[in-house]
Amino acid sequence: MKIAINFILSNLTSPLLFFLDYDALSENYLVGQVLGTGGFGEVRAGRRKSDHLPVAIKRIKRQSVSHSMSPPNDTESVPLELALMQLVSRPPACPAVIQLLDWVITQSCVFLVMERPDPCMDLFDFMWERGQCLTEPIAGSIFRQVVQAVHHCQSRGVLHRDIKPENILVETSTQQTKLIDFGCGTLLNQKEYTSFTGTHFYAPPEWCLKKSYEAEPATVWSLGVLLFEMLCGQVPFKRKEEVIRCNVIYTADISKECASLIKKCLSRSPKERPTLEEILMHPWVC
Repeated sequence: MKIAINFILSNLTSPLLFFLDYDALSENYLVGQVLGTGGFGEVRAGRRKSDHLPVAIKRIKRQSVSHSMSPPNDTESVPLELALMQLVSRPPACPAVIQLLDWVITQSCVFLVMERPDPCMDLFDFMWERGQCLTEPIAGSIFRQVVQAVHHCQSRGVLHRDIKPENILVETSTQQTKLIDFGCGTLLNQKEYTSFTGTHFYAPPEWCLKKSYEAEPATVWSLGVLLFEMLCGQVPFKRKEEVIRCNVIYTADISKECASLIKKCLSRSPKERPTLEEILMHPWVC
């Protein structure tokens, strides 16, 4: 049964409501150790009581929620991150995108209950355990899944905007990946975006030059940075000037097909970058 604890701030009357926290989840979930923290709040491991399913519980401070929207066929406005996850989790699901299982909204917090692969680690740690650089077969498998995940999100009208190793989970036993964290995401549109909320190492040159970008070319640029990072152990550009020059210098031995794909994704001109569909059809990815 869906937990629904929705409050309208202007109608709150009882001070006891300010103390609602993880107790709001206690009927259906066991809450465990902290998996990660940030300005948004924290993520904890948990288990669903009904079947002991491993879950991840993201706790977001209501005061940090700046945007809300009403999902399709729903008149109730909810925090944007929740709405985006509802969109990408609608069936048929994509195995490379983390699934939203449940949610709780209290006066002080928003809780997102998501699937939790077990055992797993984020791609950053996965790379670090392997000497920071991945082999092309492993990098290719992970990269293909990430592109499929991003393509799925955009087919649901969602732009992730923060593709990086820390936002990609790798199930260590199977190397199945999951794209996570839609906290920087927004709705997909055909117009230029004039705000950037992701990680600056993955920002495209058009953002550096004119403070605007289009959805798919900027996404493809970040995918190119990710692929380079998986194979070379570091991002290709660290300063604004380097991003604008787009001079890719490889620090590892990379095949011609892979280097060709990276070069296309990291084209200075957004129009010269491939589409997501073209990436999936590239010989190195197929």
